[in-house]
Amino acid sequence: MFCGTHAQRQKVDVSSGIDVAGAHVSFSGSSQLLGVKLDSALSMDGHVTNVVRGCNYHISALRHIRPLLDLDTAKMLAQGIVAARLEYCNSLMCGMSNRNLKRLQPSDDAKCSRQGIV
Repeated sequence: MFCGTHAQRQKVDVSSGIDVAGAHVSFSGSSQLLGVKLDSALSMDGHVTNVVRGCNYHISALRHIRPLLDLDTAKMLAQGIVAARLEYCNSLMCGMSNRNLKRLQPSDDAKCSRQGIV
């Protein structure tokens, strides 16, 4: 993966790849390391998509055990799921675009009520 600004990435031909120790290695558009997905522009779009997708999946899964939980426990679990996903590697999100920040805005109460959790 070749990272940089749009102008910097335009200066380098990444379509051909590079040769390393006699082996051809092509560039990738994104890379995932320790659960954080980075793209060549370091925009964090892929990571935000994965975080939102993971939150939605786990909150939807919580619906299956909701009848066994009281309201306070269900809220605590839902908030814990969302908080854990948002807090993991949050220092990498410093300087992220407003569009991505809005996608991550905690609307867990609305999500939970739409999903039938609370």
